Amino acid sequence: MSTAPQASGRQNPGVLWVVLALAALAALNLGSFPALYEAWSRPEYSHGWLILPISAFLFLRIHNAMPPAQGRSSAWPGLLVLALGTAVLLLGNLALIPYLSLYGFVLAVGGLILTAAGWRRGLRYWPAWAFLLFLLPLPNALYWPLSLKLQFLSSQIGVMGIRAMSIPVFLDGNIIDLGTYQLQVAEACSGLRYLFPLMSFGFLFAALYQGPWWHRLVIFLSTIPITIAMNSFRISIIGFLVDRYGIGQAEGFLHFFEGWVIFIVCIALLYLLAWVLQRFSPKPRPVLEMLDIDTRGFASGARSLASAPVSRAMMPAAIVIAIAAGLWHFAFQRAEVVISREALTTFPMQIGPWSGVETRLDPAIENVLNARDYVLADYTQGPDKNQSVNFLVAYYASQNAGKSAHSPEVCIPGSGWEIVKWGPEDIPIEGAPGGMLHINRAIVQKGFNKQLVYYWFEQQGRKVAGEYESKAYLIYDSLMRGRSDGALIRYVTTVGPDGLDAADARIRKFISGTLPVIPRFVPP
Repeated sequence: MSTAPQASGRQNPGVLWVVLALAALAALNLGSFPALYEAWSRPEYSHGWLILPISAFLFLRIHNAMPPAQGRSSAWPGLLVLALGTAVLLLGNLALIPYLSLYGFVLAVGGLILTAAGWRRGLRYWPAWAFLLFLLPLPNALYWPLSLKLQFLSSQIGVMGIRAMSIPVFLDGNIIDLGTYQLQVAEACSGLRYLFPLMSFGFLFAALYQGPWWHRLVIFLSTIPITIAMNSFRISIIGFLVDRYGIGQAEGFLHFFEGWVIFIVCIALLYLLAWVLQRFSPKPRPVLEMLDIDTRGFASGARSLASAPVSRAMMPAAIVIAIAAGLWHFAFQRAEVVISREALTTFPMQIGPWSGVETRLDPAIENVLNARDYVLADYTQGPDKNQSVNFLVAYYASQNAGKSAHSPEVCIPGSGWEIVKWGPEDIPIEGAPGGMLHINRAIVQKGFNKQLVYYWFEQQGRKVAGEYESKAYLIYDSLMRGRSDGALIRYVTTVGPDGLDAADARIRKFISGTLPVIPRFVPP
């Protein structure tokens, strides 16, 4: 489908169709904005408030530099992208998964630009559209593995820096042991609080940079190693100050101040990198001219948007989206189903011959777990504590707003444990359907201590080994049942002198005893 842009003039009704389509997409996505607001309240995404005005600035900058429209341009590619984005948005709405709706919304906005301006002209606006991706939080399935790996990497490099200052230090997972003091490299120190804002700044810097494309790519990608290096340097400095002046140096204002200083230094390093790259150009620019930030003519350029040429395909596209938004709000609105259940605080501490003692997680770990309700207890059959089983059930009433279970596999190394063996297996369990469960079994070791770990994701009656498989069931259950509740269930026991077979037998026997009890607290 090739469409000639509508003629430019003082009044262009085509622009009104663009506004209608954008308003309809926003209306379709209305239920997801609270989740976005909540994400922006977290430090790593607090820059989200700046993304929209900066994206508008990039759009207007590209528009002002665009030559007049000539010839015909196909709108079909844009319509396909617009249809795909709207479909993903609706799927997120139906599945009650706000983040999925938000990603669909940004994709649909890209399709809207390609449809309105035509394929060839629309592609020139890609920096302004791509910048919108920094509005959105990462899905939990990506966020937690990335955060924990960055914590571990920052810990390793930070300890190297501390040792370079002749300070004795020992690293146990993410715990930096200075002898008198111990530092926990927590989520706040993973580097994500710098990485996401710095990547958005690096993208903007690259978009405004005056130089070849490969310079821009290097500038943007450099934000990752710069963040890791400077965050590790920050950890080294905190370790030095704590060793010399006490644990108070890692807390309060100084910790906050060090964080902001490091972020500013990261930005300075980007400028330094751009200056170095300019030295490889035939005509290197001065520091103040490396970025094109000239805003002359922006006011007239903004006024010219009202008469910008718009593809005729925009009218039917806008009408279809507006009808979809109307139908959604007046005919297909759905609320998440709430299931009655017993609170895990009442989970029995006597299961057959097993007697339990309930404990609580460390507040920092509890915050990472982010479960609405959980139980953590040590169960034994006798006085030997080495024969105990540590039992955790973390329940999530709704997994659709970034609060969901993540695999213990990503947390274990952060506690100093090494995964010797891990993977899903068919485990014979008495009382299980068919006498068998397909769940995860892991052997972990720290020094001479060895533990056996079993876990699975409880997804409305299903015992699922894979995290991504669990997310697929989450989408299915949200669509078909209007429910997004689920849980992580984990068992840990020490591998003692009696060997691994005895530990397997012990943990399987306890699982068999808990299977009939769990549905009262985690509804199928």
